Amino acid sequence: MRVEFKRAAWRPWVLLALAVPTVALALDLTITERRITGWVLDVVHAPTELKDDLTRAPETREDGGALSHQGSSERRADWIWGGFLWIAGAAMLFWAFNDMTASRTVLAADDEGLRLQVGSALGSDVVLSWEQIESIRSTVDEGDLGPAPVLEVTMTGPTWVPAEPTNARWEGHSLLIAATDWATPVHEAVGVLQAMLDRSRARRTGVERAETPPA
Repeated sequence: MRVEFKRAAWRPWVLLALAVPTVALALDLTITERRITGWVLDVVHAPTELKDDLTRAPETREDGGALSHQGSSERRADWIWGGFLWIAGAAMLFWAFNDMTASRTVLAADDEGLRLQVGSALGSDVVLSWEQIESIRSTVDEGDLGPAPVLEVTMTGPTWVPAEPTNARWEGHSLLIAATDWATPVHEAVGVLQAMLDRSRARRTGVERAETPPA
């Protein structure tokens, strides 16, 4: 028996929705000189004063030639902000397309144990046998960004899970795996995983009894 729990399909689309305006704004600040901003403000019928303020060209010298000192500073600020936005937009596009093309499976379980995608940001698996797992439960992690659902897997001893896992963190011998973007609610996943853990323990107990000679 094998079960898989996947990441929700909405995450890459949210990243794309954020990346597109970010890249457009970066393009506007660095190349099109705020013409895109002007077009958007025309579409939404923004007040003329607001449009003039947001689309004002950098100040030039009185002869209308090169930029003035203030105009050069304004243009330099546009390039700095545009550079930050290019980096942010490119990063969001990269992660969006990575999410679309990579496996959405965040955790898989079979008769041998668990496969967790906590090894690296690119999704390498870490395998845990059922013998290495003491307990599985759902809980809430009170992190810096507020409470978030997590899958808590407590280990019986050392494992191959990295000291700084991806989308997870250690708390003593327990691995807290972020489950905010799972397609399946974490408490439902725990019910399935606990049943598989119990079956594995029952099989091991049966084998041990069968191998123990009668007194």
